[in-house]
Amino acid sequence: MQQATRTLSEPGSLKQITFETLIGLLAATGLRIGEALRLTLGDLHLDHEPPHLEIRNTKFGKSRFVPVHPSTAQHLRLYLDKRRGIVGDRPEALFLLRPKKPLQYPSAQAYFRQIVRAAGVPKNAPGRRGPLWHSLRHYAEFRTMPSRSRPVQRQFELTAVVGARVVADSA
Repeated sequence: MQQATRTLSEPGSLKQITFETLIGLLAATGLRIGEALRLTLGDLHLDHEPPHLEIRNTKFGKSRFVPVHPSTAQHLRLYLDKRRGIVGDRPEALFLLRPKKPLQYPSAQAYFRQIVRAAGVPKNAPGRRGPLWHSLRHYAEFRTMPSRSRPVQRQFELTAVVGARVVADSA
């Protein structure tokens, strides 16, 4: 899907790098789309050990820190360098549709449908929604989901990272 972002506009353009990075971040971290769209430059703590994101104003009204893999932190740094080259350090919103225009959900949703079509992702059966941004959240959870054979402590760690009360509440 990240490669399909190159169909949105010229490779290396602000729109293209924004969607490529957003898709990668959601797939790597399990953030909700709204949480990602609300990220600001000040929410990134990529030079800390471990690198992490500060997620504010979550679904349950809490804040949390989400650790990111060093490779994810490196991809975010590359995005920031490219973004800075196009728009500088303003505005504060991390994901931009155009210079001085933060990416908002309605636009993100419309472009996501274009990306899904360009990637050749088949539609769901009639009467079923999707694929959706939320599908990337479930992809990330599936990759890190504790199995029944893992300790319960690991399940609590996962629910804290994804911002759910219990794993079943991760929607």
